[in-house]
Amino acid sequence: NDKQSGKKPAKKATSSWNCFGGGAKEADSDDEEEPLLDPKEDEAKEDDAQVMQMVSTVKGMLGLGEDDPPDSSWLHMTKTDHEKGERVPMGKLCISIHILPKIEAKMNDNGFGRRDPNHSPMLPPPVGRLKWSWNPFVLGAQICGPKICFYFTCCLICTVVIVLMIFCQPAMNLIISVSVKLLL
Repeated sequence: NDKQSGKKPAKKATSSWNCFGGGAKEADSDDEEEPLLDPKEDEAKEDDAQVMQMVSTVKGMLGLGEDDPPDSSWLHMTKTDHEKGERVPMGKLCISIHILPKIEAKMNDNGFGRRDPNHSPMLPPPVGRLKWSWNPFVLGAQICGPKICFYFTCCLICTVVIVLMIFCQPAMNLIISVSVKLLL
């Protein structure tokens, strides 16, 4: 009917918002529907999943991970408050127990604590602990961070130089006057 009357067929308006024009975007009724997921979007989602898995692995190696190890469960530690007669939560402990035959245990030997060989499971070094040192700069870098420790060290060196200049000025004057008299 539209072809006979010379009118163009009506275009359907979709509900999507046009970010440049500000109005509803018009689409031809003859256009085919686009696929819901673009192959590039699928690849991007797979890449994101791989990146998240890598981040989780690195966090786990550093002891920062929140993922529970496989075949583990959490034990809720409590104590009894005898005055009130109720149990008070004290913390949680993630535990995993593997029972092996003696031969397999000897073949897959582990070190004590974090000593070598450290596997099954790998125990990461503790995070957030200070390593004691008699060197105040090493200890300061651990407490304040290396950047602030560097600024503090520079200020300390400048202060020492100024104090030495003030208190060593009479000795410097004496050395200068003696050297001038010897040269003349």
